[in-house]
Amino acid sequence: MKTTKEIALENNERHNKLVADEFLSAVRPIYVVPRGQDAPIAIGSSTLLKVNDASFLLTAAHVADEAKEGALLVGGSVERSLVRLEGQFFSTTAPAGVREKDHYDFSFLRLSTEQVAALGSDVRFIAHTDVSQNRGTLPGRRFLMLGYPVSKNKKSVSRPKRAIKPALSSYQGFHLEAPDLLKKLGLSGVDHLTIKHEARSALFDGTTDNSIHPRGNSGGPLIDFGLPNPAELAPGAVLPKGRLSGLFIERYKEYDVLLFVKIQCVIEQILRATQESS
Repeated sequence: MKTTKEIALENNERHNKLVADEFLSAVRPIYVVPRGQDAPIAIGSSTLLKVNDASFLLTAAHVADEAKEGALLVGGSVERSLVRLEGQFFSTTAPAGVREKDHYDFSFLRLSTEQVAALGSDVRFIAHTDVSQNRGTLPGRRFLMLGYPVSKNKKSVSRPKRAIKPALSSYQGFHLEAPDLLKKLGLSGVDHLTIKHEARSALFDGTTDNSIHPRGNSGGPLIDFGLPNPAELAPGAVLPKGRLSGLFIERYKEYDVLLFVKIQCVIEQILRATQESS
């Protein structure tokens, strides 16, 4: 006989994998090829999203800034190929030109029909029905971060073929009130989510290990999969659907906190930019 705790842990691992599987094809690695070089370097993550039938690539502004240093590429699904990101990124404004002071730190690019096709048929764009409204009770709420940490993707590109074998990571965490951090950053908390960063975490395959440094996860999604519910432990219970909640910005080691900007901020800016350009 399994204990209730063992059943809960197994259920949590299963839920973690189900949610990750649902969203992983919408999470793509970002690379830069510095001028004068030919080897792509892993620098961040991106999230693919549909807004009013238009296709957008979301990432961190500090990742998009790397376009000043060379060509940006995104990992597609066709033969694990790399696709050149062409076009104008919209990025949040860096205060006094210093990106480290930008605590919204997001960027987006509207993808052309050709770019979407180049990414391949296995790539998914998150629909508006899979977006969280971020209105639920936060204490005890479960979240899942997905992305491509630099530490696991330093050698993910085969230079001769430009084929990629990116290594995705996941981190499951809970909301954590972080008033001292928000005060330090000058944030109200209305537009952001703060997640506890533990020394150990659930991995993509359901096992646990030491938490990977999230450098490179910037621009990757935060998935909300709700409050724990005892009813989920029943045999055959339907597990809550995961929903896109935010984008990863930064880890603050001294506070053991991961900071995310809420997805509503990003969508509002996309809608504003779309209206201005029409």
